[in-house]
Amino acid sequence: MQTFSGTDELVIREWYRQGERGLRKIRSEADLFQCLHMPNVSLLWAVFYLAAFAHAQTFNEETSIADSCRHLTEAEWSKQDDSFPEILDEMNYNCGDSATSKETDPYTLQSNLLYNLLEPAVISSGQCPDRSKGTNADLKALLRELYPVMVMNVATNNVLGGKIDRFLKLTQGYTYPAVGGGVINSVEYVENQQMPSVQEYISSIPSLLAGDATLPKPIGADTKVFVVDFKAPAPKTQAAFFFFATELLNPCMWSTDSDFLQSEYKPGNDKLTAPCYGCMAHRGFLRAFHSITNTSDPKYDIAAAWTTKTGVAVEEVTSVLCSGFSLGAALATLCGPWAQATFPNAKVQVVTAGSPRVFNPAAASWYDANVEYNYRLVNNKDIVPSLPLQTWGLLKYKHVGMPIFLDRRGENLPGEYVAFRGERPEWYTGSLTDHVMGYILGMKQAMTCTMHASV
Repeated sequence: MQTFSGTDELVIREWYRQGERGLRKIRSEADLFQCLHMPNVSLLWAVFYLAAFAHAQTFNEETSIADSCRHLTEAEWSKQDDSFPEILDEMNYNCGDSATSKETDPYTLQSNLLYNLLEPAVISSGQCPDRSKGTNADLKALLRELYPVMVMNVATNNVLGGKIDRFLKLTQGYTYPAVGGGVINSVEYVENQQMPSVQEYISSIPSLLAGDATLPKPIGADTKVFVVDFKAPAPKTQAAFFFFATELLNPCMWSTDSDFLQSEYKPGNDKLTAPCYGCMAHRGFLRAFHSITNTSDPKYDIAAAWTTKTGVAVEEVTSVLCSGFSLGAALATLCGPWAQATFPNAKVQVVTAGSPRVFNPAAASWYDANVEYNYRLVNNKDIVPSLPLQTWGLLKYKHVGMPIFLDRRGENLPGEYVAFRGERPEWYTGSLTDHVMGYILGMKQAMTCTMHASV
C-alpha cells in the first residue's frame, strides 16, 4: 500500500499512518520475537497503563474536561485536510493489483516463517482451515452485506477530530442492507471525556479496588461515538452507533484499554429478562461504555442523542447496528445487550473488527446465547484480538460472536486473502500492522477475488 508521511507535528496523523510510523521504529528480529511472546505482551500493557497513569497526574481540578484528553487544540484539529490515507487504496483495490509498499513488516515475516513451518501439521490437526477451497460462497455473500459497515467503521477512525463532513465523504454512496438499504442521512458526534484530578483519583481507590464500574469519573476515559440515521428506503426507525478506536496519542483511551481487571457485568443494566450469573467484563471497557449510556444529557448519552436528533422514541426503533474497531469494537460489543434493553422492539446487530476480549467465560456464554446477530472480523495476525490473554492470573477472558478470519498470504499488502468462519489458530498473532491495515482489503479480496491452492 502507499506510504504517507506526516510533515507537520501539529497536523493530525490519520489512523493508518500512525500505525505505520510506530512500526518503523521497531526492527530488531529478537525484540520482535519477544514481543510476540504473550507474557511480554502483558508487560507491554502494563507499561501503557503506567504511562497513562503518569499522564493523569499532570492534570488538576482546574483542567478543562474538554482539553484533558486531547493532544491538539481546536485550531490544530481544523488543520486536517481532505486527503485520505490508505483507506482509499484498500477501497479502490482491484483483483490482481500488485503491492505498492516496498517495506516488509517484520511481524508479518516472523509469523509467516512460523506459519509455513507449522502449516502441514496444523492443517492435518484440523486447527487451521484449508486455503485451497477459497472463500465459501455463503461467506462471500455475508461479507458483501457487511462490507459497507466495515467502510463506515474504518471511516469513523479516519476522522479523529470528529469531523462529520470527512466521515460522510468517505461513506458516500454506501448502503447497508440490514438497515433497509438507505445511505447515511445524518450524524451526531457524542464524546464524553473524563479525567479525575490527583485528589479524586486517591479518594476513589477504595471503590476501584471494590470493582465499582459506575464511578462518575473513571480514570482517563475518552469515549467517542457517531450516532447515525439513514435515508429512505431505510425507515427513520433504523439507528446505528459507530464507536471510535484508540487514538495513538490519547492517554485517556490507553488508560481505558489497560484497565483489564474485571467488574460485575449486568447486561442491559439488569433490564433484560435473561439473568447473567457470575458475569464479569473488562473494567476499563465497561466504565467507558457507562460514560455514554448512564446519563440523560444528549451531549454525552447516545440514546438521548438519538431521540433528540431524530425525534424517534426508543420504543419506535426497529433496528440497531452497533459497530466499532479495536477499542470501538469492545464498546460495540457492550452496546449489543444495552441496545436490546434500551430499544425493546428493535432487532440488534453487532459488527466488529479487531476486537479485544471483553468478557469472562460466564458472560461470554450468556452473550452468545442472547445476542443473535454478532459478527467479529479478525485480520490475519492482528495482535489485538489476542488481548487480554485468555488466562491472566485469576482472570479469565473469552471472545464472543461469530468469528470471521481473514487469512492472508504474502509479506506485503495487498497479499492474497481467503476468509473462513471460525477462530484462527491461537499462535497466529503478533502483528500491529495487521491491526491498522488490511481489514477492508481482506474483505474485498475474499468476497470478489479467486485465490488458488498454491497461495
